Amino acid sequence: MVNILAIDPGLTGAFVHLNFIGGKRHFFYDMPVIKNGKDREIDFAGVRKILSACRGAHVYLERAMPMAMGSKHAFNYGRGFAALEIAVSLSGLPVTYVEPQKWAKVMHAGISADLKPKAKSIIAVRRLFPQYIKYISKNRNDKMHEGIVDALLIAGYALRQSGSGG
Repeated sequence: MVNILAIDPGLTGAFVHLNFIGGKRHFFYDMPVIKNGKDREIDFAGVRKILSACRGAHVYLERAMPMAMGSKHAFNYGRGFAALEIAVSLSGLPVTYVEPQKWAKVMHAGISADLKPKAKSIIAVRRLFPQYIKYISKNRNDKMHEGIVDALLIAGYALRQSGSGG
């Protein structure tokens, strides 16, 4: 049986928990964020709360490199990633790091290479996980939450790596 928690890091990231132990259950969480003066940052206590709700899960944490962003944004991304990494470590849950290129190559298979990565991800989720579409929150423009979309695809990648499909 499979119990996976996939994490798309960053302030607009998300958690997707797929637990197939004792029946199929799924939980989607927006990244917990707090305001720190004018800036926003990942809420460490909120992350710990999510992790404690996902007992027994194997964590798949995306390890992205902050490229094509300013130094302040890259620094803040790194701080947020470190908060996630520390929270996962303290939780005692096993973790596998996965690069975006690695999961995207598998999950975007068969989708036109001419499209941008976010468009490919939305197509992949619609194709591979139609049963979850109604649970994915949407923004003001009625577009699916990109963090949840990516976290769901990371979870799908994890399912394939574990031999459980997805």
